[in-house]
Amino acid sequence: MADFTNSTKAGVDKALKSLIQKNLLEKKDFVNHGIKNCIYVAKEVANLVSYQSTELGGVANSVSQGSQLSCPNNIEDNIEDNTLSLEVKHFGLYGNVILNDELYDRLLIESEEYADEYINRLDSHIEMHQLHKQYSAYAPNQFFIKIFDMLRRDGHVEV
Repeated sequence: MADFTNSTKAGVDKALKSLIQKNLLEKKDFVNHGIKNCIYVAKEVANLVSYQSTELGGVANSVSQGSQLSCPNNIEDNIEDNTLSLEVKHFGLYGNVILNDELYDRLLIESEEYADEYINRLDSHIEMHQLHKQYSAYAPNQFFIKIFDMLRRDGHVEV
């Protein structure tokens, strides 16, 4: 996220903690192959609307060449993130949803009964509204988060 936002990792951490404190974001921890990971899930959209953009603020720790590499707990220093290196696959009738096996398995763990249905819902939504260009920039973990959030919103995932 630091690279994507052109910020330091400390700045991203500060922003995430602030959003959690404001009850706009929820952090979920999980262990995968013995490595502790987490995902952040947006709370209800209604909460987001009540904040002015100035109240949310920006990250002041911007750097000109991507993320700061000397931060503690830098995953590249500790272990390679397996979710980034797995082969991606296209899911859904139209193949618009891109996940790797690990992310798909996580969805099944969270909601085995509804995971495939919600993958197909997102896939059909992309196709029906011709959102291919918008979603072409999504990484597999962004599809996972989108589907997970849909499942959570509809009460199919325990929070």
